[in-house]
Amino acid sequence: MKPDATRDLVEVYCLASAGNQEAFAWLLAFHGWAHAIDDFVDEPGHYAAEVVDLCARAVVLTSCGFYRQHAEALGPVLAVVAEQYRSSLSATDRLADALRVAGNQVVLTVAYIQGGAPLLRTVSDRLWPIVQATQLTRQ
Repeated sequence: MKPDATRDLVEVYCLASAGNQEAFAWLLAFHGWAHAIDDFVDEPGHYAAEVVDLCARAVVLTSCGFYRQHAEALGPVLAVVAEQYRSSLSATDRLADALRVAGNQVVLTVAYIQGGAPLLRTVSDRLWPIVQATQLTRQ
């Protein structure tokens, strides 16, 4: 991801968190974990130790205070995102791309938790152009 896109995405995460440092930290942790899974799937030559690391990161992600406080809302979203990602493994072209952007639903869910529909709309308007530029453009 280009530095400007990364900066823009971090700004969106900050906006979605509405000043809640735990929410912001959780989004950054989720981002890193989701991209590590994506790299693991897409890049050959991975080993069992990396699987263990991904599992350990999942434990950290789901045991932090923000997640525990909002587990009823975040848990089902993570399950849906995981299923969409799993489905992307056998999909091709545009469907695979569409399924792989599912993780962005987590950002929108955090925005809704933090600020309801108004913050959700604001974050959505900032997030999707970044997704279009960075996740849906064939390399």
